[in-house]
Parts: sequence; C-alpha cells; structure tokens
Amino acid sequence: MHALILLVLSQHFEPMTLATDLRGGYQVLSVDLNKDGKPDLIGLAQGMDRLDWFENPGVAGAEWKRHTMLKGLSQPINVAAMDVDGDGIPEVMLAHEFSSTPAKSKGTVSLLTHDGDPRGIWKRRDVDALPTSHRLKVANGAFVNAPLADPLTAPPEYRGKVPLTIYRSPDFKPVKINDEDSGVMHGLDVDDFNGDGRMDILTASFLGIALLEAQKDGSYKRRLLHAGNATAWPKSGSSDVTVARAQGKKFLAAIDPWHGHEFAIYTPKGSGFERTVLEDKLNQGHTVLAVDLDGDGDDEVVYGSRIGDVTLRYVKYDRKAKSWKIVPILDGKIATSSCVTADFNGDKRPDLACIGGTTQNLMVFENRK
Repeated sequence: MHALILLVLSQHFEPMTLATDLRGGYQVLSVDLNKDGKPDLIGLAQGMDRLDWFENPGVAGAEWKRHTMLKGLSQPINVAAMDVDGDGIPEVMLAHEFSSTPAKSKGTVSLLTHDGDPRGIWKRRDVDALPTSHRLKVANGAFVNAPLADPLTAPPEYRGKVPLTIYRSPDFKPVKINDEDSGVMHGLDVDDFNGDGRMDILTASFLGIALLEAQKDGSYKRRLLHAGNATAWPKSGSSDVTVARAQGKKFLAAIDPWHGHEFAIYTPKGSGFERTVLEDKLNQGHTVLAVDLDGDGDDEVVYGSRIGDVTLRYVKYDRKAKSWKIVPILDGKIATSSCVTADFNGDKRPDLACIGGTTQNLMVFENRK
C-alpha cells in the first residue's frame, strides 16, 4: 500500500506518495503498460537491483499497485518506451551498468518485452554495450541514447566526442548519428522545434545547448543554440534542457552547468537566444519540464534539484511584465531527480509525477487548478 500524504501547497497541487524506498531515485517515466488507457509510472532508482512500475488506478486517492519488471540489475540509469510490435503494450529500453567514469562503465542497453502479462517479469534482450549510456528518449520511431561522455575520456575533463546513438526496429543495431558534443552530455530532449512534423533532438553538454534537426533521409543536422554558462571548462555549458512555448514564442529552459546551481531561461532574440538566470541557489539541479499547468496557452517550466531546499518549483510567464515568476510546489520534501507530466486521474488537467534522489520517494502531484 502507498502512503497518502496531504500537504498545504501554494498552487493547488495535491501530493500522493507512491514509494519511499527508491534508493538513488533517478528517473520517472509515464507510459501505459497494461493497455487500459491510463498512464502508469516506471520508477527507476540507481541504487536498486530491480526495475519497478506503478499501476495507475485512475481514481484519485486510490492505491497504485507496484510491480517488478526486471530483477538482478546493477546501476540502472534510464528508460524509454515505445510500442514496437503493435500489440498496444510498449517495449521498454533500459540503460544500466552505468558509471560516470567511462573505463568503469559497461553501459549495457537492453530491450524489455512483456511475457504475456505486463505485471510479471519481462524478457530482456541486450542490444548494445556503450560506456556511460545515460539518457534515453524516443524520436521518429527510434530509441535515442545520449551517453554521458566519450568512452575513451576520463573525469573531470571528459575531452572527447560523445557518440549520440539511435536504435531502430527490428534489429536495434546501434547507429551513431552525431559526435559533435564534447565533455559531459547530460541533458536530452525531443521536440518538433522547427514545426516540420519531424521530432528534433536537443542536447545539453559542456559546449552548451545544441539542436539536432531531423532530416528527411533520417539523418540529423546539428547547430549550437547557446553556449550556456560561460565558466571555464569543465564547469561550462548546460546540464538539462527543455523547450517551452509562451506568448507565441519558443523559449529554452535549462539547468546550468552540469549538475549546476542555476536555472536559466533562454529568450529568443534575433537569430539566437538571450540567457537569463532566474534561480542560482540549486544544489545539483536535475530536472526541467515544460507543461501548461493552468490551461492558459502558455507553458510553465517545472524545475528542481536533487539535494537541498530548492527542490521542486515552477516558473510562470507573466504576459504583462513579459517576465517569469517563480512559484514553489514542494521545496525540501522531495529531492527531485526527474519529473514527468500526464493526466493521471482523468480530469483533463495535466498532473505531475516526480522521483527523489536522496529522499528516495516517488510522488504524484494532482493538479487542482
């Protein structure tokens, strides 16, 4: 049974704790795993030897049943999901056996498929061993793997080329699509940035924020959008990135630099972006997520850090002032490593789910706005 925790929040979110034992909670992923039309949650924790998912009851306040997908893991770090075989239940790609030191990281990439019952143990098929395999996403019908660093480099400099890699069905053979990022590539986002119907890829690394535009032939063309934090290498660049849309414009939002202390908004200006730091007291900032929480047509940006007091907040765009306002959601109670958004209770409003690192918890925040 989960523990139901009600707290007084400033902006009409009702939190519910699903788990408190996720050691090294790192990523939460929203995906329908049992074909019932309701978004479930995968809660991935680096310090756990298994991968668990939480079944959405679809009713506010009801129990989210916990199921184990896979056992016997070492240092799981990221998952992504996509229905490859068309049976209505997605396959899950998992990166595990991770270390931030490339020489110590096997970087196993595995494809998980259900064995008739998604509530049971899933089958595992290893498809790659790429050291520091780290962030996984889905773009244009393929899984995307952003390793943390060049396999031949070492901390703290990490000077080398990071092999951004994709895996396509049916063989899921690794294909390198770009290696122009250098240092640590920590952030990965997918967005139709240029509005051509193809999903583009954004990366955040020591070099800053880059856009890889999807081409008709399946390749990607990279360009740097902004260099991020201007501190000298290896404290330069950006760590996490997302795209927010407000007042008809595309903004970038980022944590700067790697595991950084700054939350920054990048405002379109001319042919580039102007950087504005809105928060500079994060302790290992680790999540940014754009979502229109109040239905006014402008995205808010959820952000937080996995250590300290400034752990879960969002910024809202003030159209009159043409600036962003910081709004706390739940500071200090969840050391936020990752957040996702979906309508978890069926009320047509976007909710949040976040996983905590040092706090080891997985929480759902129902949107009451």
